[in-house]
Amino acid sequence: MIESGESAGYFARTVFNTAVPVLPAISTAGSSDMPSDLSSYDAWARKQQTAPLPSPNPIVLPLSHQISVLERYIPPASPHEDQKIFSNVSSTLVDRLFELSPNGGHLLFVYPTKIGAEAFARAYLGPILEPLLRRLMSIHGMSESFCEALDKMRAIEFMKDFEGLRARILNICSRARAWSGDPPHQPGTAIGLRPSDGSYESAGSGIELVYARKATVHLSPDD
Repeated sequence: MIESGESAGYFARTVFNTAVPVLPAISTAGSSDMPSDLSSYDAWARKQQTAPLPSPNPIVLPLSHQISVLERYIPPASPHEDQKIFSNVSSTLVDRLFELSPNGGHLLFVYPTKIGAEAFARAYLGPILEPLLRRLMSIHGMSESFCEALDKMRAIEFMKDFEGLRARILNICSRARAWSGDPPHQPGTAIGLRPSDGSYESAGSGIELVYARKATVHLSPDD
């Protein structure tokens, strides 16, 4: 909390004068039809790749931002949370694309790969959970299978490696080229995306992947 007369520093409005919170997406019909078992997931995901993109739900003026950042370093809590980023029902990534200026707007998208999520679970979450789970087993008599289920981040098995994430982005760019006229109404990776000059129609037709690479991020409890 900043006292009266104290400098706001890095968090001053002059630094983050257009920062806005991203609210949870409104659930709609069909948003929970993702299969719960991994054996059926790949076939379901392939079917999603040909579906129309969801209607954008911007939180700032559409086609207005030169630079936008969408970043996540901690793995999603569930497979559904992972899929919602790239969903055909309500996609945070599509929302951010729709907000980019067609005059050279860029989006930086940072998202954990499957390997990165596994490293987080092993190196960061594991040391916290293991003593708690041992306590549940020894003092409260919880079964080993129950504690093992608590110890797993189930979303990880559904997540993609770098090439899989890159393919997801390329697929969204390809489907975005179907945007025309009015907005559609059909229900660690760093990636830069941009729309070309022009209207909403040409912005959709020009969205392309311009840069992608893997990076290692070390999370510190002091940060």
